[in-house]
Amino acid sequence: FRMYPHRECSSSSNSCQFAATHVASISDSKEDGCTVIAEVFTWSHSEPRSQALLRLSQYCGTRVHGKGSHCAPLLSLDSSKLAGVYWHRPFFYLLQMGVFLSVSRLPRLIQMTVDTADIFGSDQVGIHLACVGQCVFHPAELTVPIKEKIESVLGLESIELSIGGSNLIGALLSGNSHGMAVADIATEADLDVLTSYGDVIVMEGGVNTAGNLLLANESGVVASPSIPEEGLEIISEVMKVDVTATTIAGQDVVGSLGVTNDQGILLHPDVTPEEVIQIEQVMKVSPMVGTACFGSPYVGAGICASNNGALAGSETTGPEMNRIEDALGLI
Repeated sequence: FRMYPHRECSSSSNSCQFAATHVASISDSKEDGCTVIAEVFTWSHSEPRSQALLRLSQYCGTRVHGKGSHCAPLLSLDSSKLAGVYWHRPFFYLLQMGVFLSVSRLPRLIQMTVDTADIFGSDQVGIHLACVGQCVFHPAELTVPIKEKIESVLGLESIELSIGGSNLIGALLSGNSHGMAVADIATEADLDVLTSYGDVIVMEGGVNTAGNLLLANESGVVASPSIPEEGLEIISEVMKVDVTATTIAGQDVVGSLGVTNDQGILLHPDVTPEEVIQIEQVMKVSPMVGTACFGSPYVGAGICASNNGALAGSETTGPEMNRIEDALGLI
């Protein structure tokens, strides 16, 4: 594991200075068993709320600039948006709002909490998208309508990314608002983007597909038993939550077998009672079971979810969408 910390000057002045050293990898290269992989300094910068990282490793001299947050699109029903609606035919009463709404305009005034889409012709949207904290990372090549649907449904800042040239963002990245883990195929440019949004752990070796091996929210992390104990400790430190290692339905690709937010969690239908107890204790939400994409038990691969909404594959049925909405507290 390698870790690249996130640091940002939050003050409006240009004199924010601090330094940090992290032991971020376990190896046998020294007698004490520890190797300092990255030593990172943040210094004052002429641009307020920016950051610059000097990495004393293979990424020496790389600079990273933090990005300001963007407001997610909100449903607006003020009078200016509704002006003239009454005169369109056909129309009906929306009693709760006390106004007349045109049927033709109604879809634009309703924000779906669970919706469906295909990405690059695949209904496995969970392997292409990753919700991390207040951001959703997605491939740059998506069409404009798909990007707009992602932003509308998930309600998060949308960030274009590839990881080592791969568009399988959801399979390679996982985390929460404190930090994230990414596969070791991530390039220097990829890490520059990711460290703008939090501390980053690089998972190395054969156990590196972070999105498939981790299930994370703001309360805890469920990790694959294939991750070594030292790696679990680093994940816990960076994401600032408790971590537990367990299978789901007897399988270790836990990120593909579950989908979670801070309000709930949906798991593979064959999850065992013992696994449920362990998962509930660390994630602090009550698990439910279900499927996506017309019966697929790999709900993590078929769904991407935030606290605001969930996007599932286009083959997902109405009953499955209802279950997703219920399990993730989106009703």
